[in-house]
Amino acid sequence: MRSGFRFDPPQVEASSELRWLLWRAFGPAGETLAGVGDLDAHAVKDLARRFDLAARVGVRTPPEALTRELGSEAGLWFHQQHAGVAARYLLAEPVCRELAAAGRRLEIPLAFLKGAALQLGGMVAAGARNMGDIDVLAPESEARRLQKALVGAGCTELKTRESEHQLQYLTHRTGLGIEVHKIIPGVRLRGESSVTVGELIESGLVCPAPGLGDGCHLPNDEVMLAHLLVHGIAQHGLSPRGYPMSRMLADVQDLGVNEDRAVTFLDDGFQWISTDVSGEEVEAVFGLAERLRAGEDPAALAVANDGAGILLRHLLAGATNEDYVHSMKFRSLTDRPIDMDGIRAAAKTMRGALFLTNAQVDILYGPPRSELGYWGWRLWRPFDLVRRLVRYGWAWVGQLLRRR
Repeated sequence: MRSGFRFDPPQVEASSELRWLLWRAFGPAGETLAGVGDLDAHAVKDLARRFDLAARVGVRTPPEALTRELGSEAGLWFHQQHAGVAARYLLAEPVCRELAAAGRRLEIPLAFLKGAALQLGGMVAAGARNMGDIDVLAPESEARRLQKALVGAGCTELKTRESEHQLQYLTHRTGLGIEVHKIIPGVRLRGESSVTVGELIESGLVCPAPGLGDGCHLPNDEVMLAHLLVHGIAQHGLSPRGYPMSRMLADVQDLGVNEDRAVTFLDDGFQWISTDVSGEEVEAVFGLAERLRAGEDPAALAVANDGAGILLRHLLAGATNEDYVHSMKFRSLTDRPIDMDGIRAAAKTMRGALFLTNAQVDILYGPPRSELGYWGWRLWRPFDLVRRLVRYGWAWVGQLLRRR
């Protein structure tokens, strides 16, 4: 069982713009704010992008309040962000139906995860949560058959290496992504292995996915919460630029977690993720979500020395402090949920980092002009890795010295 806190963020000053954003994203919805002072609308928009909270603010805040507090241009921008996300939600529903139909045709049971599960379960307001891809859990023995059928139906497969928990990323013709998962990493119902869709169904921890017919499921609230926590803290907590922790905090609030549900989860569902997430970290998430919802001043929370304060500083520094982000990259190489033994996992990570596919070169360095260019980047890659490791290691040492 894991214990303690993996995050040790520096002090972060909560500006008026940051306080406003957190209040509007996580505080009492629609209430009039007092005492925020004059706000820099451009700074607010920049922070909203970094934390991926623009659509959420646009949904929760009346247009007249946005105009009064930020001006008409910025107020319109927030509602445009909401409208864009809402349009993607409209696209997501037929894609989920296509996945469900493919599963029924192939007789493969499916469970939708994360944003898709929240949307299908009616737990999040339309257009409040940015969703670029749809995550679906399939039996490991059948996942490739489903993937092949989706490619045959017009999806494009990104030619990267398959990870332990999911197959290669697919792009649907609508532009939405699809990720076919084999397991939910870090959620362990029995022993050390991460849970499969079959185990969820056998254990009665799923419910029917509304409107998608037989064979399509949603995890129950306890499993969904366990997945959100292990995904936000253990998988991506040390890589906040790839997945801002504010998304997890918003999802926890949207699941309706309150003090009673938090106690229930710590008594029951927490055991499923205790290998990778500590009780202190889980309590900090629940405490921060509840205190922000109650309207506590984010500036006061950000200087507190309890778990909620530490987590909030981590969330803020992860989006605003480059040295802190680099220091965590050094640790994120090994500190994440895995089912395989450490040596095999390290070898797989090293192989994936050193020997790049063409798609990985495109993502990391941009598409070269010719095939020869791909080989040039592959030859440069070991030197680039050393350069990055030195940079991240130096940042990590700097954070260690700061603590003294």
